[in-house]
Amino acid sequence: MIVDSIDVLYYVKIGSSVFAIANDGQWHAISSEQVINTLPLYDINAEDILINDQSAPYIVVDQQVVTIPNTLLINSSQNPSTPSSTQPNSPDSQAPDNAYNKTPSSETQGLNYFYNVIQTQYNALIAQSGYNSQGDNLLKDTNNISSLIGEQDSFVTLTLSVNIDDANDGYLNRFEVPSVSISGQALDAINGQILSLKLTDVHGQQLYIEVTVINESWRLDNVDISNLAEGLLNAEISAPTYQGIAEPAFDNSVKDTLASISIEIEDLDNVINAAEISSVIIKGTVVNVEDGQTIMVTLSDANGSNHQVNTTVANGIWTLPPQDLSDFDQGSLIATAEVIDIAGNPVSATTQLPVDTLADITIEIIDNDGVINATEITQV
Repeated sequence: MIVDSIDVLYYVKIGSSVFAIANDGQWHAISSEQVINTLPLYDINAEDILINDQSAPYIVVDQQVVTIPNTLLINSSQNPSTPSSTQPNSPDSQAPDNAYNKTPSSETQGLNYFYNVIQTQYNALIAQSGYNSQGDNLLKDTNNISSLIGEQDSFVTLTLSVNIDDANDGYLNRFEVPSVSISGQALDAINGQILSLKLTDVHGQQLYIEVTVINESWRLDNVDISNLAEGLLNAEISAPTYQGIAEPAFDNSVKDTLASISIEIEDLDNVINAAEISSVIIKGTVVNVEDGQTIMVTLSDANGSNHQVNTTVANGIWTLPPQDLSDFDQGSLIATAEVIDIAGNPVSATTQLPVDTLADITIEIIDNDGVINATEITQV
């Protein structure tokens, strides 16, 4: 949430001090009146401040390790014979990993640690957590106030992934668009982490959608890609507001929805006669159908007799060898061509022509007696 031009993730209260933790990892000291109730507030006690292997203090917020900036803490070493007023009251208190009771190392034998919050002025900017070693030696002076040693990133590395749901064939056909499902993982991300999904078509047109992480995963259903062009579609998921490491992830698929086919029965006068019925030419074209795809042609006569022939697409056209349809009945020839492109789009086309192969003729000389005489010869 943007608060006073700061992208605030949550608040941390240590003692009487309240800090707004920004998405870029910076700690901003604020007054309690500036806390926005819709953002979480984590009340950190002394026991919540832990020490890592590099002697850097940290807290755990919503399962994420957040290093406390070294400018926020004073590391004081005391003689073990002089108890600190901020140590646990009970001598039996066991906090081997917290800031009050750090297990001594060979260098710091006999030293106890405790951390006091520096009272900062409101609206002061604490340096981003993650800092360079100061190289201080705690054994030089037991009264020395030193910076913390270590180098620690407050943010875990997120592992992102993205998958366009295209039935794993790499194509989005007319049945899979315009509503597409896109999902992925965001390993080690907390619930509510905002990610950005970018879709880019072959012409560079882009579609941006914000997604929210839930249980280290995210999903978008019914993504409308109707305004994106046919062809290669690239998807990129990223975490632009995340301060830690989160390499973007990619996936792609081909939007392919525009297959079409045509069919033609070749005939000069649009009637198949007896001379043509034994060698019928049937051909057609395709658009957005790949070479090598199978064309299935079904030929039927008026009485329902069928004959099926297959061929393949070559350079956007297809043709059948001359078909002998002499056994087809009078009436009409119906031809249907079907094909499925590589993306899974089925298309078909149908045409028909009349079939007339039974033409007949008779001749008769009209004469009453079967003999043409001199009177009839001029009027035969």
